[in-house]
Amino acid sequence: MRGIACLIVLVVHTIAITFPSTYPYLQGTGKIGVWLFFCLSSFLLTCQLLLRGLSKVTIVDYFVGRTLRIYPLFAVSVFAYYVFGTANINTTHDIVSALTFQRGYAHLWTIAVEFKFYFFLPAFVLFGTFIQSRFGIKSLLAMAALLTLIHQIYAPYWLLEENTIDTFQYLPAFFFGTIAAFASVNKSECRILYKTNLVGIMILIGILASTPFVRYFILGLPPSDYLMNKYLYFSLGWTVFIFTQTQSHSRGVLEYVLTSRPLRYIGLYSYSIYLIHWLILLKITAHYPENFVAAAAVVSTSIGAGYFLYSFFEKPLFATRKHLMTSINHFWLNSVA
Repeated sequence: MRGIACLIVLVVHTIAITFPSTYPYLQGTGKIGVWLFFCLSSFLLTCQLLLRGLSKVTIVDYFVGRTLRIYPLFAVSVFAYYVFGTANINTTHDIVSALTFQRGYAHLWTIAVEFKFYFFLPAFVLFGTFIQSRFGIKSLLAMAALLTLIHQIYAPYWLLEENTIDTFQYLPAFFFGTIAAFASVNKSECRILYKTNLVGIMILIGILASTPFVRYFILGLPPSDYLMNKYLYFSLGWTVFIFTQTQSHSRGVLEYVLTSRPLRYIGLYSYSIYLIHWLILLKITAHYPENFVAAAAVVSTSIGAGYFLYSFFEKPLFATRKHLMTSINHFWLNSVA
C-alpha cells in the first residue's frame, strides 16, 4: 500500500506542477496519499510492537530503527534541496529549521509530523494493550472514538492549518491506524470481514469521487480547496481499507494489484522517492513546462532515484541498525550475567 500512497503523491504533484492549469482540479488530492502514509505507518509499527512485545530491547530497537530509517536520509535531502536552491531552503537558518523540525518546507512537512509521532507511539500501544487486555477490543474502540471526539473539540479538523508540522493536529489519523492494528492482531475478538475486495474497491471509488476533478466533470461542482483539511474522513476511510485488505483471504483483483511486483518495489523505495521527487520535478519542469514527455520523465526519474537512494543509503542503514542492536543485546546480556 505504500506504493499506492507514493504514486498518488508523485503523480498528482507531477501533473499539477507540469501543467499548472490542472492545479484547481487537483487541490488537496496529493494529501490523500499523505494521509494513507500516516495511517499505514501507525498500523504497521503498532503491529510490530504488539507482535514483539514492549520489552526494553523492543523499545530500544524501535527508536533506533525509526531514527536510522528516517533521519539520515531526510538530512541528506535537506542539504540537497539547499544546494540546488529548491523547497525554499535557501539559508543555513532554513537548514537548521528543517533539521530540527521547527518548520516544514515544501512536501517535507510530513516528515516532521510523522517523525514526532514515533516518539509517542509506544505509549499509545502500552495504553491500548492495557485497555484491550482488561476490557476487550470493543472497549478499546470506544476509547479511541472518545479520544478522537475530545481531540476534535480542541483541534477541529476544519481549523487545520495547511501543511502544519503540528503532530497533535493529525493525531486521529495515527489513532485510527493504531486501533486497526489491535483489531488485526487480535483476530479472535474481531469478526473477519468477507467480501474484503468489494469493500476496498468501494472505498477507492469513494475517495476518487471526492476529488475536485471528478466532482467537477461528473457533478459540475466548481473546483475548490475543500479537501485540504479533510484528513479525518480520509484517514478513517484509509484505515478501513488497510484493515480489510490485510484480513483478506481471497485472491481478488484488488489484492492482485496491491501485491503486484511494480507496486511492491515502488512501496519499497517509497520513502526515497517521496523525499527526492520534488527536486527532480522542479528542475525538469523549469526547462520543459507543459510537456507530457517531461512529466513521464519526472515519474520515471523519481522512481529511479528512489531505487538508487534505497540501495546506497537505506539498505546500509538497515545493516547498521542490525549490527547496533546486536551490540546492545550483547551488552545487556553481559550486564545481566
